[in-house]
Amino acid sequence: IPTPNETVRASAAAARTPHNPECSDHGEDDPSGQSLYEEALGAARNDSRRESLSSLLEGTCSTTARGKYSRQGAARRLSHGEYRSGHLDEINKTSLGRPCTARCEFGGNCLKRFSRNQLEQMHEEVYGIQGAPLSATGTKAAQRAIVASWCTYDDEGVLRMSYQIPSASGHKCCREAACVCYDIRGLDDLLAVARQGQDALRVVDETREFAARERAVQVTAMMNKHQECIEWWLFIMEVWDHIPDEKCLKHPRILWKSLYEGVYVPYIELWGACEAYYPDKRNDDIWQPPGAWYRARKAALRQLSILHTGFDPDTNGPVQMLKLVERALTTPIFRSARVVGSFARH
Repeated sequence: IPTPNETVRASAAAARTPHNPECSDHGEDDPSGQSLYEEALGAARNDSRRESLSSLLEGTCSTTARGKYSRQGAARRLSHGEYRSGHLDEINKTSLGRPCTARCEFGGNCLKRFSRNQLEQMHEEVYGIQGAPLSATGTKAAQRAIVASWCTYDDEGVLRMSYQIPSASGHKCCREAACVCYDIRGLDDLLAVARQGQDALRVVDETREFAARERAVQVTAMMNKHQECIEWWLFIMEVWDHIPDEKCLKHPRILWKSLYEGVYVPYIELWGACEAYYPDKRNDDIWQPPGAWYRARKAALRQLSILHTGFDPDTNGPVQMLKLVERALTTPIFRSARVVGSFARH
């Protein structure tokens, strides 16, 4: 099998032979022959590269049928509400009263010791009462608290598990029965956290609660900042000309960057209750207003359109959206013919 270099040389030599009617007999002295030689050399190199790439891909590409199978019969992940209703249905149908697995330490009769009322009470501990159910985050926090109550540690800090059910007078049961009663999935992950220390599960709950509160504070601050920016835009738009027949809002010639730097930022820094919208990157040459500032302008224009044209319940918006139109330049007063004529008469 010839190598790519040998293929290039053979193609170039064939292009320079006198048998080729397109080539000149003068060889390299003839410009046309030299150009034909260079074209043939480039084409031969491209062909050799293409052949080597195809051979490389044939050796490395996978020939399996991964990704070609149908996912029509694939199992769908259940939602939190479906897990809650499914667990309650099993309790009502007394399906939880089945024997335990063969690994049960109490003869496989753990689930048979609990009555339906006790099982419903366990269900309410992790999913909430009927009419006021817990969210997915609340259910996971309740399950972590239950697992933490099962964990005991000896003097050396080694984890010892004791599956006691407080709702059933503190009866002990096996691991599988305890997980079924409280619908705990992924117990191994929780035990891996519990092996890190006595307060590991509590620290996880506190960390997640703190992160959730911090996110809520950030979201509230962003909402307040956005609403304050909308109020500022409404204040600015009120002085612009509203043309009812044309359904537009005419504003003077404005450089939005100057309006942002000279009016919005000083006003919010002086009178605003929240922080102003600042650009992500500040540069002396390029200092453009952030996109959130323009989105607040669009929201303010939508509110103003609802105020002037009415609310359309079908589109959940204004009947007709107003347009921002730049006002045409007027003739300066010293160039007006009327003023010039008055000066001439005087």
